[in-house]
Amino acid sequence: SVTTTTDTTNFPISDQSGTTVTLTFTATDTCGGTVQGTMPIIVQNMKPTLTGLTPGVTTPETVDAERQIATYTCSDPSDNVTPTITVSPSTSPEYFVTRFWTGTSTNGVYEIILPTQSASWQFNYDTVNSYTIVVKCLDGKPSGTASATLVVSLSPNQPPEITNLPLGAKIGVSQTTSNGEVIYTILYTDPDPDDTVDFTFTCNPTGCPLTVLASGEVQLTDNMSNANANGYDVKITPTDNRNNVGSARTLTVVVTANTPIFGTTTYTSGSSMILDTTSGSVSIGTVTFTNADCANTTSITMNSNSYFTFVDNRDGTGSVTTTTDTTNFPISDQSGTTVTLTFTATDTCGGTAQGTMPIIVQNIKPTLTGLTPGLTTSETVDAERRIATYTCSDPSDNVIPTMTVSPSTSPEYFVTRFLSGTSTNGVYEIILPSQSASWQFNYDTVKSYTIVVKCLDGKPSGTASTTLVVSLSPNQPPEITNLPLGATIGVSQTTSSGEVIYTIQYTDLDPDDTVNFTFTCNPPGCPLTVLASGEVQLTDNISNANANGYDVKIRPTDNKNNVGSARTLTVVVTVGSSGSGTEGGSGGSGTGSDFSIGGMPWLIPSVVSLVLFVVNLIMFLCVYNKLKMQIRTNKVGPI
Repeated sequence: SVTTTTDTTNFPISDQSGTTVTLTFTATDTCGGTVQGTMPIIVQNMKPTLTGLTPGVTTPETVDAERQIATYTCSDPSDNVTPTITVSPSTSPEYFVTRFWTGTSTNGVYEIILPTQSASWQFNYDTVNSYTIVVKCLDGKPSGTASATLVVSLSPNQPPEITNLPLGAKIGVSQTTSNGEVIYTILYTDPDPDDTVDFTFTCNPTGCPLTVLASGEVQLTDNMSNANANGYDVKITPTDNRNNVGSARTLTVVVTANTPIFGTTTYTSGSSMILDTTSGSVSIGTVTFTNADCANTTSITMNSNSYFTFVDNRDGTGSVTTTTDTTNFPISDQSGTTVTLTFTATDTCGGTAQGTMPIIVQNIKPTLTGLTPGLTTSETVDAERRIATYTCSDPSDNVIPTMTVSPSTSPEYFVTRFLSGTSTNGVYEIILPSQSASWQFNYDTVKSYTIVVKCLDGKPSGTASTTLVVSLSPNQPPEITNLPLGATIGVSQTTSSGEVIYTIQYTDLDPDDTVNFTFTCNPPGCPLTVLASGEVQLTDNISNANANGYDVKIRPTDNKNNVGSARTLTVVVTVGSSGSGTEGGSGGSGTGSDFSIGGMPWLIPSVVSLVLFVVNLIMFLCVYNKLKMQIRTNKVGPI
């Protein structure tokens, strides 16, 4: 036999079809003769795999900061892998770089990045708008290459656009607003992530006491009480550092003196209901107040609540989160308990408004699994017996199992108790305690019991239940299984007292029963007994037997006095040695050269069968010949 001495990871492979190793063998016999033979073995390389690379990506032509554009994985079952990329058209230095990101040298994830570009070294969409990158994973062997292609398309630099100034956008600013305060913040988008954005603006009428900062904040440059008009149309235009100019948008600023107004309540999940398994720091929702003149200077507070925390976002909105988990939240109703949070908004002009957010905390009830709908068990319970198991689970609360039995008894025939797990995810068993003569099932009176099992978490809606029907089976007698009709064993004359010559096997459908055996012998006086174990044991040397054989009729009986069917074991005393009976079979007949009838118990029934066959054949031939003669003479009469 030929086996590998070590793994072939470092085997030198010199060709894509593999490297052939020829093993030469020499056979030498004891006369000195020899012959040679060979075994060619081809060792091939399993090449790497390259996965995870998208066939194409689009990226802005502006790269003011390093940016990842793709990742891929090089894997090889045995060799270290080296990645390479080839870019077309190429540049010097290259716009694209690949490098190790995570993993190992045989199963590594690599990234393709765009290094930061400069004014003298950068993409030019008008000259080249796409690049083709061939990525390879190499394991250093002739066939060890996997490759894939990535096409990188450039998008030309786009101007920024304002996103939160629709047509007719208007804000109110109180006369009490001071110099330096921010009255609005412009939001914008720029498809080119590396661009910087600034704003230009004009006012109508001129002389508006404000400016637009590069951050997008509209800031007062004087107290609003000094304004030279009751309102201004401020036209704002965004421009990026590539001199791309976006669309102008108009913000109408009105000098007002209004109070806040409670607006909307928005729930993060879309529903006011949360579960009693909610963790701490989970977002519940947002409340919104509007204020025509103090929209960005409205402060909001919430009445104290130990389960919920409020944060004023300083923009007319506030966020509500859970302070701690709601596991122990007091739930008083099956529909849940409602908590109403109250908020007060106060603006810098002294105006106030209130609003509320109702939150319903509901309980997740337990689950009950694993209980079969029905089972059958013996009416005899002489020892404690488990008949079923089930699992009570609850994501947050401790669970208590209960069960109700119908018809009921005192004390109960059925008991449930903890088997394994935890108080929130426990496996429980239903057992039958050991019964007594004065306290036991009676199949003739009650044949089945219905058990309702419940898992309770102590809250109004916290109940799961299911039903188990336990059917009783009446106590059945034991039955012998290995004594068919005409079972015969031979026992040698040399077998001694105390030896076991056969073992009775039996079944009893009632697992708690004990079984014993009674027997009779024909002729009487047989030198044997049948033990409770089923062993047929000699009580005297077989040489002292008073007959050449015995029919032993054996009957099984359980401790409930249920008597099974009798079976007969024929014991024949044989001449010569024989093995004693073994469990599941009869004792062996004589061995060696013993060919006596006593040594071959199978011979007697065989000879009888043969004689009967010959007699029947002769009678048939006689009848056949007589009938044949009558037919020939046309005188068919009684046969």
